[in-house]
Amino acid sequence: MQEFKLFTKANLMKVLRFLPRLFVSLVAIAGIFLVGLFIYNLEVLDEDLYPEVLALTQNRLSTTEEVPAVKENAFYALMGMRAEADKDMSEVGVQLVEHYLQNRTERGSEFYSDDYYEIVGAREATANNWLLTYDFCSSMVDFSCLEYLATQLDETPITDQRLVMLMQRYDQLLEMPFYYYPIEVSNVAPTMGYQHIFSLSQIRLANLYNKSSADQFLSHLNSDIQFWKLVLRESVFGIEKMISVGRIHQGLNYLSEHMRKNTLSERDTLIIRDILKPLTPEEADISESYVSDTLSMYRWLDEGMPKSNNDAFANWLAVQLTRKNDAKNAFYSVFTAPLVRQSKLSAAEFSSEFGTVAYPDYAQRRLQAGVRLSNFSNLGRNTLIASNRCNNCEMSIARIHNLEGVRRMVELQLDLSINEVDSTEEFILDSDFTNPYTGEAFNYNSLTRILSFNCIERSAISRSGCRIQL
Repeated sequence: MQEFKLFTKANLMKVLRFLPRLFVSLVAIAGIFLVGLFIYNLEVLDEDLYPEVLALTQNRLSTTEEVPAVKENAFYALMGMRAEADKDMSEVGVQLVEHYLQNRTERGSEFYSDDYYEIVGAREATANNWLLTYDFCSSMVDFSCLEYLATQLDETPITDQRLVMLMQRYDQLLEMPFYYYPIEVSNVAPTMGYQHIFSLSQIRLANLYNKSSADQFLSHLNSDIQFWKLVLRESVFGIEKMISVGRIHQGLNYLSEHMRKNTLSERDTLIIRDILKPLTPEEADISESYVSDTLSMYRWLDEGMPKSNNDAFANWLAVQLTRKNDAKNAFYSVFTAPLVRQSKLSAAEFSSEFGTVAYPDYAQRRLQAGVRLSNFSNLGRNTLIASNRCNNCEMSIARIHNLEGVRRMVELQLDLSINEVDSTEEFILDSDFTNPYTGEAFNYNSLTRILSFNCIERSAISRSGCRIQL
């Protein structure tokens, strides 16, 4: 019997002659699939915009807000805060915004480039040496954070001229009456350099704690908190609202520490009462930030992502494979509407449904179900929804309610400080200042003198912020 040989010259020649035809066939199949995919996602098959979505887009295009003067708009000052001493911070902020808009118009890019430093005039590596001089702490973890930093300033007084200049700028910032965001919102629009501002705020308040009288320190603390309430009320970005919440929370912690370690005069008490006024409804309602996020996504759908983005082709392809109205309606239904609704709930109502509202991940769920034709329907929408999984969407709302709980605890601390109290425990139980989520009295540990409540936070470190020491 003749032995069969697979890899003969004749067989190999047949395979080689077949490969070009196989390649052409695969290319043809891929081409047919892509053409079919584009047809399947044609805009002609799109749906009408929901009335709510149409109203959002119309409001975006027809704003009638009065624009404040540059020197009165804290946004520009915050943007240009890190400029060199010979530059005006507000003017630098304007230049940075103009550069951003120029990038958007001429380059199709919205990201800052290296000429950021030409405008600011300061390199981060050398301009922020003062940050290395002091050991910063978190007032949410350390009950004596203010005194800890004040002691360092007493031992190592401020001599860095750039830090002196920045503190002067911060004082000017607090006097500005407006915070107005002058740019159409997008997911890569510029925001303040918040970590820098955090540290500067801490240094300034600790320095005032050392060098000022009690009522002067409290007045400055009040000015600081009032400014961040302004930003909380007027900002359009979720991150800026949360920065503001963090600064107000820090201020309340510093106030609590001050009351614990000092005897209060009548004037001190009056200033503290003013500091402890609750957030107004406009300050407490952060729904506008979710609307801004939505408008940012709508702009992405209408115009595509910046050309400099690393995934530019993927973004372009996603836009081509998107029925835009369908995608806008889906994003509004899945994210915007439920978050806006939750933003307007009371603390008790919010607590009762926290974690129960599903923010579906359409693309992921559909792809997990297997490869099917429906997975490719409005592929761009599915990608959009999937890229916004929103695991912590509700936490921003929770932090507003957590802040109110901290405010109530500090006001309860004030009542304990100015009244003759036989039993701290009974005074707390009888107080009108209660846990905002449950309406019940705050928890109190008589050994550690820690007043606390069970707040809504994901991490143990964040939950430690919902307590003060009496």
